[in-house]
Amino acid sequence: MWRSVLAPGLSLAVLFLFTGCSDDDTPDAGDAGPSDAGDGPCHPDNLQVDIASTEGLSYTNARFSPDGTEIALIAWRGLALDDLVIVDRCGENLRRLGIRASAKAVSTWGPSWSADGTQIYFVGSEDSVRRVSAAGGISEIVLPVAEAPVLDVSRDGTKVLYATREFRVFDLGTRTSTAYGVYGTSPRFSPDGTQVAFSRERKIEIMNLETREIREVLSFDSLVRLSVAWFSTGDRLAITSERGTEIVELTTPIARRTVAPEAIVRDVDVSRDDQAILFGLNGQPQVRVIRGFD
Repeated sequence: MWRSVLAPGLSLAVLFLFTGCSDDDTPDAGDAGPSDAGDGPCHPDNLQVDIASTEGLSYTNARFSPDGTEIALIAWRGLALDDLVIVDRCGENLRRLGIRASAKAVSTWGPSWSADGTQIYFVGSEDSVRRVSAAGGISEIVLPVAEAPVLDVSRDGTKVLYATREFRVFDLGTRTSTAYGVYGTSPRFSPDGTQVAFSRERKIEIMNLETREIREVLSFDSLVRLSVAWFSTGDRLAITSERGTEIVELTTPIARRTVAPEAIVRDVDVSRDDQAILFGLNGQPQVRVIRGFD
């Protein structure tokens, strides 16, 4: 069954699929009812969670925190940026990070978490890579750039991937930037930071950052909004494609299976424990989290 939950004082509604109730939704005599451990959006039996705003906002570019307890999202009011926001994994306890005020941002790209989960990296409309405390506050410039519509931070927190007209990797320790002569969308560092998966010209590709060798993973006949994220094992990807949300095994030959067949999806991410996948639904304001796909 589908149910809508809104906790008092919170600004998010969570729609979730609860697999443990009967059709009439009437607790048995021995059932604990609403206080039962299974009657909540975060219970492991709930295989699907939709996170939606009750304030007329749309959410995009959702990313799990390193420990999987929170999700960072970009919130829009119509076509206007509202803020960079964080919710817990249940879609509750919304907090705004205040980037419109601190960065004078009217649009943004990102977000991406620091390795310890205390900071969020994003691209402000002043064309700079910035970071802000996950608790909110004044953002600071990490790197001034002319244009950077893509962004990712390596899992060890030492490198920032961005793009002007080509992918560049900025080393936060040495403060040096390396250009790679290729451009695409949805770039993501591999778990060990040695490769980048990305989409380009109806393809999913992987580039080795040391050798600069690029290998094709998949190609598509139709023009679809592709996005990609790594599982922590480094041997498979989650992608969005014309089939919906898929898991792609980086074997020879490539193996793929659809885990969520929604028609048009975007902005995929995988939790670090590999137990949850989230993605956006094109034309809809919410993001969706699924579990139980393995």
